[in-house]
Amino acid sequence: ACAVDQTATSNAALTPGVWTHVLLTYDGASFKLYLNGVLDTSMAGNGAACQAAQDVYLGRLPDAAGALAGLLDDARVFGRALSGDDARDLFLGATPTLLLPFDTAYARNGASLADTSGWEHRGALSAGAGDASNKADVGQVGAFSLRFDGQDDAVTVAGGDELNPVQLTVGAWVKPSRLSSTLQTLVADVGTGVNYGLFLEPGSLKVRSMVRGANCGPASGETSQATLAQDQWNHVLLSYDGARVSLYINGVLDHATPADLGAACGGASTVWLGNAPVAVGGPFAGSLDDVRVLPRAVSLPEVTALVGSAWRPATVDSIGAASTAWAATPPTGLEGFYQLDLRGSDLAGNVDTARGSRNVWGGPVDTLAPRVEYTQQLVGRGPTARNVVSIKVEDFNLSVTGFQSACPVDALRQARADAPWYLALAGQALPLQLQRLSGSCDTPSQPAPTLTACDSFGNCTTVAATTLPPRLDEYRLFLPLIARGGQR
Repeated sequence: ACAVDQTATSNAALTPGVWTHVLLTYDGASFKLYLNGVLDTSMAGNGAACQAAQDVYLGRLPDAAGALAGLLDDARVFGRALSGDDARDLFLGATPTLLLPFDTAYARNGASLADTSGWEHRGALSAGAGDASNKADVGQVGAFSLRFDGQDDAVTVAGGDELNPVQLTVGAWVKPSRLSSTLQTLVADVGTGVNYGLFLEPGSLKVRSMVRGANCGPASGETSQATLAQDQWNHVLLSYDGARVSLYINGVLDHATPADLGAACGGASTVWLGNAPVAVGGPFAGSLDDVRVLPRAVSLPEVTALVGSAWRPATVDSIGAASTAWAATPPTGLEGFYQLDLRGSDLAGNVDTARGSRNVWGGPVDTLAPRVEYTQQLVGRGPTARNVVSIKVEDFNLSVTGFQSACPVDALRQARADAPWYLALAGQALPLQLQRLSGSCDTPSQPAPTLTACDSFGNCTTVAATTLPPRLDEYRLFLPLIARGGQR
């Protein structure tokens, strides 16, 4: 395998000055070359890959030939052949491919609005002829949001493959100011039709969610059971995992509809905010903030964290004093490292937007109890039968203090946080923070005692073991023998 070099040239050419993700895989039978997560070319291989011990060179060959003029980033080598889905996931990543915070003090007609996702999908603000007013409003997440007049205001974002992923999430903070007789557009990816989008129903403030499948036929649409609060901030999030469309309102699952759509509809498209082409939807009256698109479905804890990132009221000891103490309760369902921003307002409604009030504190917050999997199963029969108990407990700040179960702590595997990013944030010396307990043990009989697990912040979970069907270690199989003529 080391005697013959096999080469192939991509069909597509890289664009100078533009980042391109390049991935080569080999599974022992064929080579595959992916550009930006899409298969470009493949060819048959010639047995196992060469196993000779050699150095890895980046940017040039050992003899200084083939020197690269350009930049490299995030170079990786895997011990297995990646799939096409892996290639696309590596290209897209897990973070947003569009993130519009609208965090600017001045936003007028023609403004270019920053995309902080790193994909540089800047939004273009159109306010209509003769409208020179500032569209910046007080924000729900950052200092500012963007206000739409319900007539002709719109933001458009040029689309791309990364904004039409196989699975997706689209979410935004929404503050509607009035009802409309037409469909109000919040966020919509529009090509030959609506690929995905969030709208307000005509004559109400219920949310309509839409996703169109890989065949780009009619969109699958559902209307929320919940109604958004007028003149108040509401968080709306649509998530599609390839099998169901889920809609969350203010962090609560409103509905999850089975939808066998395959991949979401792709192709050339434009993302519209606050308005859309007439055949798609009408103008939105109100404000939007923290609009984001992700190339994957999100979990409930992620939704909870997004809702928890908004400004929340704090209690102050006195009003009108030169200085005062304040207190606030963090939202439930948080677990990780967070930063704390402060913002004040006066009785006249003037709100502090100064950068000096940001990031006044940073550190761990944990209001989420440990997650537990706890099962028992009778194995064997007769006097040798035993009850096998299996345990998995996970928490960012797991503690052995107060832990109770059928299996003692010493019998379980302990996984501790050792990721560089975690250690950098925690500034933690040895011993490392416990984050998982797992394993199994035998008990003489059922039922196993309840399990209690707590974290170092005092959040606890107590559960009973789930009983699985019995499993026999051995069995006998009887087969009747039928001879010719019907005789045994």
